[in-house]
Amino acid sequence: MHNGIKIFIITLLIFSLAGCLTIRQVAENNSNSLKKIKPGMNKRELLDIMGTENLDAYVPMWLLTPLTVTVIRNPWSTRKAIGGGKSFDIVYYFTSYNYSKLTGTGCIVDSTPIVLENDKVIGYGWTFLEELIGKYKLDIPEAKLALERIKGERP
Repeated sequence: MHNGIKIFIITLLIFSLAGCLTIRQVAENNSNSLKKIKPGMNKRELLDIMGTENLDAYVPMWLLTPLTVTVIRNPWSTRKAIGGGKSFDIVYYFTSYNYSKLTGTGCIVDSTPIVLENDKVIGYGWTFLEELIGKYKLDIPEAKLALERIKGERP
């Protein structure tokens, strides 16, 4: 009887995860979608390509450890930044799985910032955002921390 219960639980777990992506797959899907983003696109086009639905993702763990399911927000985060007489919207999408695999959840370092001005994409990526922060003296503490962490890895 114990074996029957174990098989039932394992089967239930497999079926509950059937529509669930791994956290790595979510990052890869978003990274592939990011390649379609072009400067000049409006915000609606950006959101249509990148998506707006939160995704359940599971984190593959070591055998015999609990399986972790986490929600990946899409977009991961949004932010408004004002400086130099200009206003920017920054939309972060989860696009890599470097730091997150240590915690089992996504983090901003594993995202890609997409920058909009007047509801139009003007660029994306950490290098682009870093240049914008410097040029317009933008105060974006989480981006500055992420940039410090990223720079610590660059040779």
